[in-house]
Amino acid sequence: MGIEGIKKKEIIRELIQQKGKLAVSEITNILKVSEVTARKYLKELEKENVLSTTYGGALLKKRDFAKDCGFGENTSKNRLEKRAIAAKAFSLIKEGQTIFLDIGTTVFELSRLIRKIGLGIVVVTNSMPAISELINNENVETFVLGGMYGNELMGFSGSYARIRLERMYFDQSFLRVEGISSKLGLTEKDHYASEIQDIVIKNSGIVNLLASSSKIGKNSLIQSESFQKIKNIKRLITDSKADKNELEQIRKKWELEIIRAVTS
Repeated sequence: MGIEGIKKKEIIRELIQQKGKLAVSEITNILKVSEVTARKYLKELEKENVLSTTYGGALLKKRDFAKDCGFGENTSKNRLEKRAIAAKAFSLIKEGQTIFLDIGTTVFELSRLIRKIGLGIVVVTNSMPAISELINNENVETFVLGGMYGNELMGFSGSYARIRLERMYFDQSFLRVEGISSKLGLTEKDHYASEIQDIVIKNSGIVNLLASSSKIGKNSLIQSESFQKIKNIKRLITDSKADKNELEQIRKKWELEIIRAVTS
């Protein structure tokens, strides 16, 4: 392909990123090329994963941010359980609420449901994958927490994030769980993630902990001070595989409402 062809492909790339879709007739009019040539350019851009061709043109291919960054590999583990937990969590959200979405793969599944169904709510989040899901939904007002970005957890933390959180209030928060047990309560392996969770727990009317069965009875490095001290409403949403005896001990000791999501 010559220089002119490369330039014309770049014009098509820019146009479809701006508009979201293009008709073959638009391309022929703008670039002054034949329909055969226009379709050839679209096919080449489809191979480059830029767009998806349709009968009369093409649609911009939405980038799956989480998958591109390897986050999707984690969501595939216990996916049915995580989706069931997310569905239970979603059923608790009410129109007009302000909620916080934490980092983590189970919370990410919840963000996907919010995007698809489009509740009229305000979402504050420090999760980059959740942001990528919600940013184009007109019914969801999304606030990006900002701060120091961590690649492993794909989220924002640090002093800037903490200062902003201190001034916020949430009707409900939905937090990831690294470990929760009757012995230590809520625990986390990442210091920065634990700091964010402590502030969110203090500033939430209702705290929802989203934990697959593998997290029940597990102890990690850092105990959550707010989880142990703050007496707001707290729920633990887990799947049907979770150990019943440990769940009962957690319920009694930490005064939690236990919600079990059944996978089909």
